[in-house]
Amino acid sequence: ANVGAALGDLQARGATIQGQRTDGDLATLEAECGLTPLIGYATDLRSVTRGQGQFTMEFLRFDCA
Repeated sequence: ANVGAALGDLQARGATIQGQRTDGDLATLEAECGLTPLIGYATDLRSVTRGQGQFTMEFLRFDCA
């Protein structure tokens, strides 16, 4: 249930889901998303995962509009 909520939240932010894997109780999502929609994401992720979710991000590229 938490994974579905996290996926839905990422998609609502315009993220493109690149992959998903599960190892026991640990689910890992990989996605690409613009920086602006991720402002405040850590708080929202903890909310939809009942305090269990964590995320990391790394720079991938600059996009020109």
